[in-house]
Amino acid sequence: PPTRAPTASPTPAPTIAISPTVTPPPALKVLWRTSFDGPIGALTVDSGRVFVGIGQGNPGPDAMGGADVGLVVALSATSGERLWTHDLWQRPMTTTAVSLQPVSETLFLGACEGGLECRPCAGPCRVVALEVVSGEEQWRYELQRDYLSPLTAGANAVAFGQGYEQALRVLGADSGKERWAFTDYGAGGIPAPLIVSDTVYVYLPVGGFGESTAVWAFDVTTGKERWQTELGGHSSGHQPVVAGGTLYAITYELHGQRLCALDANTGKQRWTASPDFAQLDYRTLYADGVPGGMVYAASGRILYAFAAAGGKLRWQVQVPCCGGIILGVIADA
Repeated sequence: PPTRAPTASPTPAPTIAISPTVTPPPALKVLWRTSFDGPIGALTVDSGRVFVGIGQGNPGPDAMGGADVGLVVALSATSGERLWTHDLWQRPMTTTAVSLQPVSETLFLGACEGGLECRPCAGPCRVVALEVVSGEEQWRYELQRDYLSPLTAGANAVAFGQGYEQALRVLGADSGKERWAFTDYGAGGIPAPLIVSDTVYVYLPVGGFGESTAVWAFDVTTGKERWQTELGGHSSGHQPVVAGGTLYAITYELHGQRLCALDANTGKQRWTASPDFAQLDYRTLYADGVPGGMVYAASGRILYAFAAAGGKLRWQVQVPCCGGIILGVIADA
């Protein structure tokens, strides 16, 4: 509006031509929504279904017999219709957390009664295979007292890390029977494995607390070590990222941090990037895996993009987000 009354006849506003090839983005539309009595602990989408793990918190005394606690729920991805519900513990008042990974016709999940990676409150844990269409249990692997890493599944196997027992375990995906275990690593980390093709990758400490770190690659069927590469520094034992034949991991050192890239087949180090970072968050490490692609990682509100070939820092940007921090990154096109 004008700041003062016009002294002459107003000039008509000019007509602005808009190119027909430029259209404003549509507003996001809510297709459906649903709510649960307990908090959502994990969520994944596959083959037209949304799988949700409910729990990761004490529902309180009023929830006896009625709260959605310790459940896995399958919803229609298009309508939100509840397709099936599986009760993990068959009793109320359970605090639980799950990691979910669908592979083919099976949904694999890891659950701890004390919460995922909750060291002070470690309790009974289990790894379970559910049929994705019906939610029927196919097998379960029980642990009496521990805390688990998020599991990974592929190549007819399921792998996960244990905290108290300090072990990487690999089960047969069709039976739930243990194939092999790896325990020969240093103190201060919980294995967070990754299965890619026929290989299990894991990034862990070697020696005592904070002495050094290394990445191992194992044959998923036999457990035979294919290669080991020591990276130095220390790590929280985070899950590595593998894309386009390259493995990426973050090491933390007294003088700074390094983003390391290794050949996923041989373990040979390809490059390291170590500009003046603040605390890079391993949860935000993501690689798109396309030729000439990028690797992303965040520190607080700053997002960094590196060239997958050579590790050069291509750009960085501070994300405006109300004082919060970046907790996850995914990229496409």
